[in-house]
Amino acid sequence: MPQTTNLGLSIVEAAQSQKHVPVNESLDILDAIVQLGVVSAAVTAPPASPTDGQRWIVPSGATGDWSGQAGNIAAFQNGAWVFYMPKQGWTAFNNATSTLLRFDGSEWVSALPSTLALLGVNTTADATNKMAVKSDAVLFSHDDVTPGTGDVRVTLNKSAAAKDAGFTFQDGFSTRALFGLLGDDDISIKVSPDGLTFHQALTVDKDTGNIAIGAGSDANNKLLVSGENMLFTNNGDLRFVFNKGATSNDAALTFQSNFSARALIGLLGDDNFTFKVSPDSSNFHSAMVINKDNGQVSFPQGSKFSAYMFWNGPDQYIGADGWTKVGFNNTRHNDQSAYDGADYAFVAPADGYYLFGAKARFRSDTTDPTRIQMGLSVNFGVPTLDNMADVNPALAPSQTVLQLTGLLKLNTGDKVYVLTHFTGQDGYILDNENYFWGCRIA
Repeated sequence: MPQTTNLGLSIVEAAQSQKHVPVNESLDILDAIVQLGVVSAAVTAPPASPTDGQRWIVPSGATGDWSGQAGNIAAFQNGAWVFYMPKQGWTAFNNATSTLLRFDGSEWVSALPSTLALLGVNTTADATNKMAVKSDAVLFSHDDVTPGTGDVRVTLNKSAAAKDAGFTFQDGFSTRALFGLLGDDDISIKVSPDGLTFHQALTVDKDTGNIAIGAGSDANNKLLVSGENMLFTNNGDLRFVFNKGATSNDAALTFQSNFSARALIGLLGDDNFTFKVSPDSSNFHSAMVINKDNGQVSFPQGSKFSAYMFWNGPDQYIGADGWTKVGFNNTRHNDQSAYDGADYAFVAPADGYYLFGAKARFRSDTTDPTRIQMGLSVNFGVPTLDNMADVNPALAPSQTVLQLTGLLKLNTGDKVYVLTHFTGQDGYILDNENYFWGCRIA
């Protein structure tokens, strides 16, 4: 009996008897293989209770009634198994896996091509966007079928460091944000108000993992922030913790001018709280130290000195009826070198209030002066009464000691001297029996 070329359907001939038989057989074939949807392509044993009309693709290793039918379509029709041999190009939908299969002439494979030039989902792909998706949401989920790992990864691979591998976020097809490897191999976030001008928001350095906000990454700073203002706020407590590894390390804030350090505040090389300043980022001066053990405050750079007169033999001669410098020519200590031993003067290194004290022992040869005065002089002016001490030598004819203290408000560069005045008769200041001290207190 003649048959059609592709499906092998029986052809009804003229004057043929029992014409319904080949017609019905052809209808069964069409019913089995047209719009082909199989229950599974992985079942090797024929099911015990199939439903009439159900179809399977027989896999390798099939048993029972399916033995030797690998690759064929097994259809349960009219209470019996009927097998159909597929031809190249036939397709079938596998209901077990929701995949579309294609027979390549020897086996069933995925009907989707391994490579697509363009893919558009609910929209049209083009030469620039070879894959395009138009959807309110897109889901990428891990493979939960053996041998799936449970991982899900999206890989963006660029050809060179100077290229981009990133995500672009747009508003009306005008770019507002970029995220990824943008022109280098650091991870970056950039934003734009118009799709033309972009601002660097955040960068993570590829070599160190250091983070920069509002600037390019810096290999030396774990966190770099560039901006005019920064706000840290909280409805409750707000604390910053600086923890160092050892006492000899620093836990500090550094203040810079054009990236040159000018001030340090914190635990600087020990566990005392210290303020340091620098003119050049190399030489640092301790301005204030708060002792960790007792909370006492010290000012290492506060001007302090203690001077005394020692000429190694002769006492200092003092002429009569004129103010004369006391020649304190040696120092026991002289912070900031503020005391000038050659001029016998303290030179104020900064504006402020200074406290001074002085003592001197006087003598005369024969006749005593009627009055001996000693006072603090600013820039060699006559001492004022509130910074002066005096005595009548008649009360101690051979030796007299004067002591004084005084508080002076000075400007930078002012000089402070101790002056003495003998009235009516000359005399001497005894060598090495005197002192002159001072310190800045505010």
